[in-house]
Amino acid sequence: MLALSWAWLPGAVAVVVLFAVAATYLTVYADLRRDHAWLIAGAAGLIIGVSFVFVSYLAVLALIGATGLYLVLRRWVQKRWAMTIMGGALAGLLAASAGVFLVALSAM
Repeated sequence: MLALSWAWLPGAVAVVVLFAVAATYLTVYADLRRDHAWLIAGAAGLIIGVSFVFVSYLAVLALIGATGLYLVLRRWVQKRWAMTIMGGALAGLLAASAGVFLVALSAM
């Protein structure tokens, strides 16, 4: 078991990236062409994967929050505006997550 302990971080990041890509693709594929949906899903996976290294599980929660906001907003506004707001919400939630980790680490 100790021999596998070095692989937990890369394995966790890989799982999070795969989850982010799958969740984002399944969310936006009905509204976009297939190639655009894969492009957005790949970008989301990259952003969430990099953020996961710094803010751990809060990056996944930020993705879930932004995705939920998109699913609600796409019923009320144009898809382009809903996707723009989703990106802004994801950036804001990731920034808030970094702030939470900064406060938590400074209080240690």
